[in-house]
Amino acid sequence: MNIAILALGALIFLAHLFGIVFQRTRVPDVLLLIVLGVLLGPVAGVVRPEAMGQVGQVLSGLALVVILFESGTTTDLGALAGALRPMLRLTLVTFVLTAIIAGTYAAALLGLPPLAAAVLGCIVGGSSSAVVIPLAKGLGLGERTQTVLVLESAVTDVLCIVTVFGVVDAAGRGSLDPFRMLGAILASMLFAALLGVAGGVAWMRALPLVRRIPNTIAASVAFVLLVYGVTDVLGFSGGIAALAFGVTLTNHERFHLVESLVRRRGAAVPATLQPVERQVFAEAVFLLKTLFFVYLGVSFRFGNVQVLVGGLVVTLAIYLGRLTVTQQLLDRGTPVRDAVMVSVMVPKGLAAAVLASIPLQAGIAGGELVRDVTYAIVFYSILATAVLAWASEREPLRGLYQRVFRRFGAPSPTPATPVPAG
Repeated sequence: MNIAILALGALIFLAHLFGIVFQRTRVPDVLLLIVLGVLLGPVAGVVRPEAMGQVGQVLSGLALVVILFESGTTTDLGALAGALRPMLRLTLVTFVLTAIIAGTYAAALLGLPPLAAAVLGCIVGGSSSAVVIPLAKGLGLGERTQTVLVLESAVTDVLCIVTVFGVVDAAGRGSLDPFRMLGAILASMLFAALLGVAGGVAWMRALPLVRRIPNTIAASVAFVLLVYGVTDVLGFSGGIAALAFGVTLTNHERFHLVESLVRRRGAAVPATLQPVERQVFAEAVFLLKTLFFVYLGVSFRFGNVQVLVGGLVVTLAIYLGRLTVTQQLLDRGTPVRDAVMVSVMVPKGLAAAVLASIPLQAGIAGGELVRDVTYAIVFYSILATAVLAWASEREPLRGLYQRVFRRFGAPSPTPATPVPAG
């Protein structure tokens, strides 16, 4: 126990050190945390994922909720509205293309049956909020670009979950109903957003009373966990609810209906969260992000060589597809540096890792292989995003990306100084 506590303290200080390294060298702290996890887990065997039991899964879910919530509290409604169209275009095409690429390559390289290959494509079609949000903020991207990436990562979680269960269900029934699947996707996002806004309204009305109670700075985090949990239990997207909750807390004055609700009967509602509360959220994101990425590294397994090589090839194909989609569909007014970073922001994460076991549980042929390949793609994609985000600002990749995105906004010869992610 004493060793574990000592290691936890050392880990937090290392995370701060990695943040300084990120500021000075632009080597993402996310990458360093994952490498540290790999060294502690698969390489040295000091920590095993089995030893963490359910704690690791709970930690992953908690990190996702808090990161999305904190991102919502820093999102401007104007930027949100302006990002919707480019986000939808980029998200839908990327998801479909990624699913096709992953499924096709996995079937050809690993011999996956068509159904298992289709499920794999749906599993890895999205991007991870827990990876994208800290990196986008740490790299100092434009507000609109950050908003596009945040929304994309939240929406693709819904797409992955609904399409995976839709395909598995279709396999059991012998027919696929695309309209039913589309309805489930829209319902999940719409009702999740409404529940998030409703939770935000309720919490703003309660805040004046809550703040009379001692030691309630973290109460907003506790409440967003309730909102996430209730939304998820009802079968909707808890991630989108958490994001909408955060947006409502800081933008309610721009929602006329919400503003009238929160101020009904003369209730004194604070217009914004207090600075100390924002600081608590940022500290929570930092701590959870640190533990989450180390846990991901610890969880990786160097097993079947065919799976490792196949996962690597699929990952490379996915990133080439994303580069093409970004170059063709992203707004031409986007700064070159932002466009480059958007093209590398397709890491897989919690949603993919959770969904990876569904085919095996459903008895689909090749389910175990789908799970193992998904884990490999999750690891490689996070590694690729972190490495490319760093390498794209150095020659020779910097010059290559400048040529690919030469028709976009003016390039930045001197990138903005990054801020510590989280």
